[in-house]
Amino acid sequence: MQRLQPHRHHGRPGGRDRGHRRPGARCGCADGRARSPGGGGSGAGRRPRRLCRLQRPPGEDLLGGRGGAGGGADPGFHRPGHSLERGQPGGFPGAALHLRGAVGRHRLCDGAAGPGRAAVLVRQPRSLSPATAAPFGGEGAAHGGPVLRPGGGRGAAGDWHGTLRRLGGGAGGAGSFRGLLRGAPRPARPCSHGAAIVRRVVIVGAGLTGLSAAYHLARRGVRAEVLEREPEVGGACRSIEGDGFSFDLTGHLLHLARPESREILASLGLLSRLRRHRRRAGVALAGTVTPYPLQIHTYRLPAPVRRDCVLGFVQAQLAGSGEAEGETNFARWVLRRFGEGFARHFFFPYNRKLYCCEPEELTTEWVGRYVPRPQLADVIDGAFGLFRQPVGYNATFLYPRRGGIGCLAGALGAGLEGLRRGAAVVGLHLEARTLTLASGETVPWDVLVATLPLTHLVALTHDLPRELRAAAGRLRAVAVENLNLGVRGKAPRREHWLYVPEPHVPFYRVGIPSNHGTVTPPGHHALSVEVSMPAGAPRPPDLEARCLAGLEELGLLNDRGAIVVRRWARIDPAYVLFDAARPAAVAALRSHFRAAGVILAGRWAEWKYSTMEDALLDGAAVARRVAS
Repeated sequence: MQRLQPHRHHGRPGGRDRGHRRPGARCGCADGRARSPGGGGSGAGRRPRRLCRLQRPPGEDLLGGRGGAGGGADPGFHRPGHSLERGQPGGFPGAALHLRGAVGRHRLCDGAAGPGRAAVLVRQPRSLSPATAAPFGGEGAAHGGPVLRPGGGRGAAGDWHGTLRRLGGGAGGAGSFRGLLRGAPRPARPCSHGAAIVRRVVIVGAGLTGLSAAYHLARRGVRAEVLEREPEVGGACRSIEGDGFSFDLTGHLLHLARPESREILASLGLLSRLRRHRRRAGVALAGTVTPYPLQIHTYRLPAPVRRDCVLGFVQAQLAGSGEAEGETNFARWVLRRFGEGFARHFFFPYNRKLYCCEPEELTTEWVGRYVPRPQLADVIDGAFGLFRQPVGYNATFLYPRRGGIGCLAGALGAGLEGLRRGAAVVGLHLEARTLTLASGETVPWDVLVATLPLTHLVALTHDLPRELRAAAGRLRAVAVENLNLGVRGKAPRREHWLYVPEPHVPFYRVGIPSNHGTVTPPGHHALSVEVSMPAGAPRPPDLEARCLAGLEELGLLNDRGAIVVRRWARIDPAYVLFDAARPAAVAALRSHFRAAGVILAGRWAEWKYSTMEDALLDGAAVARRVAS
């Protein structure tokens, strides 16, 4: 193995290598052909040749140790005779490390990805004045890398041991030497000599967020490896095709509120394939169907139910519903904002079915734009059928003219070079920065983008503190069993979907996707039934029979013999629970994974509720963060 040669003239008057910036000199970052001025070897009377590329022997880490994640036993590698090398998978993440000592100041750049590639050693002449280290940019740091400078004794202001302690200290921590080598996720960027610092970006999960991240990284010239366990991409946003039918995994409709989303669809060539619809949704309650949102459409309800809802809303207003804006408990928020009638007839039974828990267990973190909040005049108008304005984030939506929503994931994934289907991740090692696949393959990473459910990520991670596993154990979610039916004949109703709060009906929502897209053969319609249950719970054997009975009760199925296709699908988890334990648990896990180089992105990795538009934008934001 090649060794660093001490620059014997450094620190002596006139002894510094002044030819480094000589016009026409080649930088070792580019091709390794640079020569120190004076050429030749390092014999007597000659200045030693500058070594620009150092090849690493297999298995040896940056500090001369074996197999560690960015560190060996001896941190004193600034002394002559110690080796510098490019980190192996799980080791040096590609961050530029600046050292200044008796051997002079150098910059180590990760020249290119892949085994057997050389590291680059570039000397950068500067003054020897002490300075503090800025670990990720700022004064005293070049190219965002830490600058370690000599000073007094060990631990003194100019000593790099002391500098590391001031940055946070602790073996393997964010401020430790090993932690600095691992580093937080930082984008690839050129070094001062024009060579890119290449890092290996791996994305786990080819749902919308993961595909969007890979797509936008590719547009920025960064190749990402995408690992998807299923044979098809899309995650929950995929379509099941067969027998002339196209079934989405529950209702997936595009609600666009931001210009950037439309720009993404245009870049994919999808805008012309989508049709805009005005929402036709209803609430099946008390033997009738009234338009959604119920708060402003009670006119079709039986008189006693309508009276309960309107009177309860008025009483809440008189009691001062403004207090509800600061309420964090969902049940109390509903009572203060909408009153006892709306709570008893709709909000409480519907959310019990959806979240499989009592409303008192939920917080108000998620309500935001998803729960319409009308004024008193709107509720009064709605009781008489006078309210006609579209309300809510989903008042309009886009859907493919032909086929299911899976075309969106297909367009994002088309042409991605690093996309690997059927690549199930079964293990994650944060210290080593490696993933283990079900096939036994080990996949190294420098930046990991995780879009799989946060609880699944925790289960895969081997080196996770016990307290963080306990925090993840407090996270709750529900799964959704989705029964898709292809039925002969015309659809019995015009609505796109119905909300069903009635406790005795097993499903909380039923969609009629053939009312907004061409997803069936001619002369047929489709029904999509959604049943919620605790995550991990098996599907009850009698669930299908109960669902068919519920459809018959609502007038959505008149003849079971007309069913020509029955297909079950499952999303697990489907909806996360916003309860009191969620904020602290998610924050602790996010902080730990971020410090280890893992970016949590998307609905399930961030343990939140979001739409398809949010997934597209989350992926784009990840790409900006990694590649900028």
